[in-house]
Amino acid sequence: MISRGSESGSDTATFLVFQASAERRAERLGHVVGPWVAVDGEPSARTARCTICGAVAYLRSEGGLVGVAGALCTEACDGGAAEPG
Repeated sequence: MISRGSESGSDTATFLVFQASAERRAERLGHVVGPWVAVDGEPSARTARCTICGAVAYLRSEGGLVGVAGALCTEACDGGAAEPG
C-alpha cells in the first residue's frame, strides 16, 4: 500500500490511517499485532510483529509517501508453527 500526501500535517494523519489499516488487515489474517516500534536510525519508520508467529510489518512515511509491507499484512498467521527441518 502506498499513498501520497501533500502536507506534513496530513502526513501524520495518513501514517496513522495506514497503521490502523495494517492492523485490521493483519487481524483478519489471524495475527495478534504487538506494539509498533520505531526503527533505529529511521525516524519515519515503524515495525510491528505478530505476538503469535512473529510475522513483521514495516510502515514508513517520508516525503509525502506512506507505505506498508511485510508478511504481517500479506500472509495468514501460522499459529507459531515451527518450520520443518
